[in-house]
Amino acid sequence: MNNKEVISLSVEIPQRGKIIMEEKIYLVDLSFLSRGEGEIPFSGPHLMDSIRKAIMSSDPIMARSTELNEISVHPFMPKDGWRAWCRYQGMHVSNGERLQSKVVIFSEEVFNVVRSWLLKRPSIRVGEINFLLGDVSWTELNYSSFIIKEPSKSFRLVFMTPTCLKRSEPQLCYLYPNMRTIVSSLASIWNRKAETKCPDPRTMGTWASLSLIETGYELCTSRPIQLQGNRYLVGFVGWVNYRVADHPEWSREDHNMMSAWAQTLLRLGELSGVGIARSIGFGKIRYSASRSGAHFL
Repeated sequence: MNNKEVISLSVEIPQRGKIIMEEKIYLVDLSFLSRGEGEIPFSGPHLMDSIRKAIMSSDPIMARSTELNEISVHPFMPKDGWRAWCRYQGMHVSNGERLQSKVVIFSEEVFNVVRSWLLKRPSIRVGEINFLLGDVSWTELNYSSFIIKEPSKSFRLVFMTPTCLKRSEPQLCYLYPNMRTIVSSLASIWNRKAETKCPDPRTMGTWASLSLIETGYELCTSRPIQLQGNRYLVGFVGWVNYRVADHPEWSREDHNMMSAWAQTLLRLGELSGVGIARSIGFGKIRYSASRSGAHFL
């Protein structure tokens, strides 16, 4: 097993003679070896189910707690990336093929339990095929290491796995990138855990809806993807280019501050995911800032 050596930036705030350490995010990289050949379904729910069972066997009280909502798995990705989800009817794997996954954990207590389980090299089952766990490594990240001080004037968001953004009406979702919803939900995640708080989620969402302008996109709607049982989910995948535009609601100084926070939150979103069912592999995004002085067209 490899434990990556990381230099992380922690926020230490003196308070009544004590040092308060910022909470960490644990990023676990996993490698699996296929022990069969055939088609497998979307792997996220199966990976999460194995983790839940491991926690249940170790600590039933923890397994029933809200801490489990703070785990997010990254599913096995098809070879041709996000475009595969547009026609997805299963993913073919070969016997002996190596597949990569990630698990993101927002709780040290849960991480310790999951790490102990992973060190036993368990196998998991996805569809009709078993996968043996190979390499495991983990990185500890501080929230402060995500903070962007000089925001980019333009950036690209790639929606790597099907993404479905919840509407206010039950059972309905947006099948396009609604930046108000994305940024405000990430602000809520950030403010629950980080020592340094961002502006309130409603304000962040309003700013994003007025100041993040689409300049190009390539999107498609995924085929229905089966969860567990008879439940299915449809989402969108693809990329969108954004330009940050001034708006009279904010001064230049406030506008730059909001832009920096929005892009900070999108960096966090690369780990947490966005939208419905992000804990089981949906809504995985990749944020890419433009080069200095350049713009995405």
